Amino acid sequence: MKISDLFNEVREFVDAKLAQGVAVRSQFLALEIMGNHHLAEGSDTEFYQLCAIETLRAQCRKVLSSFKVSAELPSDEDPQRILPGYQRLQWGYMLVRESESIVVPTDQITYEEFTEKAEEYYKASIGQEAHAKELLRYRDNNCEEEVG
Repeated sequence: MKISDLFNEVREFVDAKLAQGVAVRSQFLALEIMGNHHLAEGSDTEFYQLCAIETLRAQCRKVLSSFKVSAELPSDEDPQRILPGYQRLQWGYMLVRESESIVVPTDQITYEEFTEKAEEYYKASIGQEAHAKELLRYRDNNCEEEVG
C-alpha cells in the first residue's frame, strides 16, 4: 500500500459518510478507519500501531483540510467535491459544534451555520466572494429561516 492509496481510502470513507448524510467527526476519523484493518502482531506491535495511526492521522488531516475555508480557488484536480449546479459549493463543510470539529453534509447545515461559514469566506479572501454567494444562494433555496 502507498500513501496515495491511504489518502484515497480516507477520502472515499469521508465521501461515503457524507453521501449517507452522516457528519464526520474529525476527532474519531482515524480510529474509525483503523478499525477496518487488522493490526500487526508480534514484539513490535506497539511500534507499528504508533506508526500506522500517525500516518493515518496525517492523511485524515490532509483530506479534512479540503473542507476548511481556503483563500485558494479549487483547481480541476482539487479533490473537493462540488454539488451539482454549483461551481464551489462542497458536499460538506468543517464546522465546530459543541467544541468539536466535524465535517457536516451541506444539507444538514443550519441557516445560522451557513451565514457564519459565508462570513468566514468573505473574510478569507476577496477571491472567495463567489463561494460565499453560492453558500447563501443554497441556504436561501434550501433552508427555512430559523426564528429565535
